[in-house]
Amino acid sequence: MLSFLLRMGIVFFSLLATGNAVSKDSVSEFHVATLDGKAFLNVYVSMPRKERVSAGTKIPVIVVVPGTKATADLYFNPLAPNFEQDEDGMLGLGSKLLANGIAIVRFDTRGTVSGRRCMHGKTRALNFSEFVTDCWNNPARKTVDFESLRQDIVTVYQLAMTLPDIDEKRMGVLAYSEGLLHVANVTGRALIHPRFIAAIGGPAESPYKAGERQMCAFIPDLLAEHFSKNMTTLNVSEMAAVAQKRNWKGQDVVDLFGAKSEIDANDMILAKEKLVTNFTNNLKVYSDVPRHAVFSETRDGINRVESSAGYMKDFFIEKTAFVEPLSELSGFAGPVEIFYGDNDQRLNVPINVGILEKEKLKNKHIHFNVYPHLGHGLEQENQETIPENVANQIVKKFHWFLSN
Repeated sequence: MLSFLLRMGIVFFSLLATGNAVSKDSVSEFHVATLDGKAFLNVYVSMPRKERVSAGTKIPVIVVVPGTKATADLYFNPLAPNFEQDEDGMLGLGSKLLANGIAIVRFDTRGTVSGRRCMHGKTRALNFSEFVTDCWNNPARKTVDFESLRQDIVTVYQLAMTLPDIDEKRMGVLAYSEGLLHVANVTGRALIHPRFIAAIGGPAESPYKAGERQMCAFIPDLLAEHFSKNMTTLNVSEMAAVAQKRNWKGQDVVDLFGAKSEIDANDMILAKEKLVTNFTNNLKVYSDVPRHAVFSETRDGINRVESSAGYMKDFFIEKTAFVEPLSELSGFAGPVEIFYGDNDQRLNVPINVGILEKEKLKNKHIHFNVYPHLGHGLEQENQETIPENVANQIVKKFHWFLSN
């Protein structure tokens, strides 16, 4: 207990020393020490205006957990030409939560800095050197594995409980993508006690299965869909365009098929075999290297730590790799609500829905929704916003969960 109080004292000091309230948009920014003392987390607290909260009433809060290497500005990419997207960090969902009197606590994953906050006023996309210098923290990224990600969720959740005017009995968690893996774990271990858990694009599959599907089958299967339209070949530009929509670099797909200007069904089979071979080789590397090793990307002499070997081991090699997240919630009595878009760029939605259908037989609190024509983050194509009717439905559910 003493060590817990001392650590919370450090957190309080961080809040008092670095908090910088911005009344215009009701956002405060804090730097909070991690449990292991190896990094600081950037935490952003958005509070609803007083007129949106009944007098004398404490405020409910949603703690938002980002996905893989993501930040509180979930879909803001400082390297992309359209970096001005995602106004509230939640594709428009955040402003609706605030309008309904719900506070929001968001944070950057360890070693990353939210897109807008590392721009330093620039009105153009950053180059790679600027990005690594201002938006990335290589030493902190080296410390990331599944347990550190989970510790960080607990740290932010405990911080949210201490905020003035927050109702610690009315707290929910919204996880994006991979974040569901870690939220399910810390909830199942009773390290946090949310009223409900929700996820957008959250995998029901184990990390290993989800990763294997992304690396080995997703693009070949996607491209194969185009052959169903009585087409016998695809040209390079068509391949690149399809891949770009699914967050693959067009050049990666071109490289996959070599110098061919067109591909046929046999080329698809060979490409899939090549991807499976690459995946198998990667597994051997993940297995052989020590946990403290790192995997990096270098451009123009600038090095960026992509991930630690420990993280990759946890994703593909260790016991954690084979755990379906919702299996960890057998003792959780609150609602679990997962939202998918049927145009998801990263998950196989029918397979994940099948898993959820089976889980529902064991846990009546699990529910899911699949929205047509929306992507991994429920975004509309080429608009980078959640449709208003979908956002309203989500906020209505959250409001009900927090009120009952």
